[in-house]
Amino acid sequence: MKELSHAIFEKIKLEDIKKIYSGRCGCACGCRGIYREGKKGKRIFNNMKQFVKGKIIKHFDGSDEWIICCDDEEQNRTYTIYIPIENKINK
Repeated sequence: MKELSHAIFEKIKLEDIKKIYSGRCGCACGCRGIYREGKKGKRIFNNMKQFVKGKIIKHFDGSDEWIICCDDEEQNRTYTIYIPIENKINK
């Protein structure tokens, strides 16, 4: 995983997101948190925008998705955004 700049993260819009996850660290299958798709993830996305301030944001390209995540083991919280690869923001 590579580090993502906060400037690029700030360019992401809710409309770009396929799904978003919020939960406890350790697993992202849904057993420790929740997934929301599209505009139903607005509240999670807004929470994530506050959560990432001052933290390292990581990203990588999946087979058909751009995946962005930020976690804080001390707070036992992780957020992950899944964006269709064609909506990836490079600059």
